[in-house]
Amino acid sequence: MSATRLRALGALGAATAATAVLAFAGTASAGGPVTATYNCLDTTLGTSYPGVSGTLSTSVTHKLRIQTNWNVPVFVQNLLYTTATLNSAGGPVTFAGGLNSNSPVEMGPLPKTSGTISPGAILSTPYATGPTPTIPGPTNWSLRIDFSAVSGMPGHYVYCALTGPPVSLAY
Repeated sequence: MSATRLRALGALGAATAATAVLAFAGTASAGGPVTATYNCLDTTLGTSYPGVSGTLSTSVTHKLRIQTNWNVPVFVQNLLYTTATLNSAGGPVTFAGGLNSNSPVEMGPLPKTSGTISPGAILSTPYATGPTPTIPGPTNWSLRIDFSAVSGMPGHYVYCALTGPPVSLAY
């Protein structure tokens, strides 16, 4: 086979491989962004934060990120520990971790810490389960943020309960 023909076949092979990579790159599973609205309550300081907007998304590595419109006083990054519970066909799925930035608060990417869900399956934001589901508290939340390491006060939590309509995103 001539050198020219080999180069032409090589170029064709490279173009085919690049096309395949681009085609398969589009099949990765990630969901969102979707926006949910929460009422939040800092039970230690007694401060309410109504109407906190949270934009949820999942990554191809199956982690959850929550970006908020919530501005809080400046704190050191990665000191908040966030726990978020979402619903799936298989039951509750919990994501938790300590990665975050501040003002506005962005949490994640948070790894899945419990629950069963397959890649591509649907997650949805749940209402809290108490008698008044949109009023957050220690036993009524779907998003909890631990400020203990920031404030120096053990058990310093902000609890958030969904107030707007539930939203769904792929895992």
